[in-house]
Amino acid sequence: MRIGPPDSAEAKALVARLDAAGATRIAIVFDREIYGRELATQLTVRGREEGLEAVASEVYSARPDEIPEIVRGLAESRPDAVVYLGVAGRGTVPLLTALGEQLPGVPVHAASGILANPELALPPDAPEIEAVGPALLPERAGYRAMRLVLKAVAEGGRDRRRVITAARRLARAAPPTPLVLYRPGDDGRFQARFSPR
Repeated sequence: MRIGPPDSAEAKALVARLDAAGATRIAIVFDREIYGRELATQLTVRGREEGLEAVASEVYSARPDEIPEIVRGLAESRPDAVVYLGVAGRGTVPLLTALGEQLPGVPVHAASGILANPELALPPDAPEIEAVGPALLPERAGYRAMRLVLKAVAEGGRDRRRVITAARRLARAAPPTPLVLYRPGDDGRFQARFSPR
């Protein structure tokens, strides 16, 4: 039971943030997983509709040895902003550090995947960065989703179709989880700041 905002809402919010920041030329770096690939496609299509030009697109396979080449490719395109669409991992900080070194002053915008590792502490020399993600912490979202599942099972009993029907109805009736902006706090970790508009 997914109760958070869909990836399409994140892509829309990212395009709005890029537009508000005055970016017209964007560089995209995404992971090989379906999350990153799909968001990259959605962002490119939505961005084109809003006048954003994707001047570079690089796939990051989470191998630290590929970071210099990826960042060089992004820097050569001279973007107004870089968009990171991947799940945070051990290579995220080195990638962000390299972006800050090669593209000084170029902001980085990220989707919620970067928030997946709450222990991720951004280096002080990282570029200006903000992320769009659900206002609900993952453990709280999991709790809400499980409550809906249990309620659907209570309503549907042992009939699988009735449980599925109840689950869909309950999910549609649940209050939507809004997207908020996350920026690094004083401790170098992402903190929710405000709702994007």
